[in-house]
Amino acid sequence: MTDEPTKAKPKRVNLENIYQITQIIAFVAIIASLFAIYSQINQQNQISRFNATRDILNQYNSLNSLLISDGSLRKTVFKETPLSIDEQRQLYSYASSRANIWASAQWAYDTGQIAEADYQAIAIDVREEMKASTNLADTYVTYINNYTGTNELEIFQAVRDYRAQRDAEIEPNDERSQE
Repeated sequence: MTDEPTKAKPKRVNLENIYQITQIIAFVAIIASLFAIYSQINQQNQISRFNATRDILNQYNSLNSLLISDGSLRKTVFKETPLSIDEQRQLYSYASSRANIWASAQWAYDTGQIAEADYQAIAIDVREEMKASTNLADTYVTYINNYTGTNELEIFQAVRDYRAQRDAEIEPNDERSQE
């Protein structure tokens, strides 16, 4: 016997080893691709939320600009005495545009397109609009009565509350007049 250490035989790379290495590389590539897709979807969702918020704010800006620049509309919106037929139409047109923005905001919030803080700010706007004038509040009631699907939307709670209060005040008066 010789005292020479035995030399390790070099391992040969066989087809099975190559196959296993390519499987690992493919797995890493799939994971990296999934991460990239997730990042793209996340970025697209952020862009969609931004666009939805911007669109709603632009609609508000347009209506507010109209209210500021159109003295006739402004007088009609805040008028507390009975309205003429033309004023009623003008007010309904304004109110329905505003209410459509609110319904859009509700949908955008329900689908995660706008943040809760933005939605809450719009809900405050609804409550404040209901205090602006009786004619305007009554017009919003007409709107939700005409479009029954909007009646159930959470954003219109202040309108429903106003309607219930108004109807409760009308009923006792009706009963007294019948006596």
